[in-house]
Amino acid sequence: MPHAFKPTSLFLRVLNTRITASRIEIGRLDLLRHLLLGQTSETSLTEGFVAISFRGDLLGCGVVKNGRLRTRIPVQKRKELLDCLEP
Repeated sequence: MPHAFKPTSLFLRVLNTRITASRIEIGRLDLLRHLLLGQTSETSLTEGFVAISFRGDLLGCGVVKNGRLRTRIPVQKRKELLDCLEP
């Protein structure tokens, strides 16, 4: 980062099990409250792009800056995920 290319969510999903570094497993509450609604979440990860996964399934790309994780998952995909996760 700052001059790095953003990995696409599709590219990350293809590489799913091969991504071991710069990967963050998030819980349902963080996923719903923060990332899918476009808010940020605190993290201790190193700054840069990360792969976001939930229950072992890779969802897409995020970026860490100043100790905050922000999603880079496209809005339409976030809406689809929200529909799937709502009770």
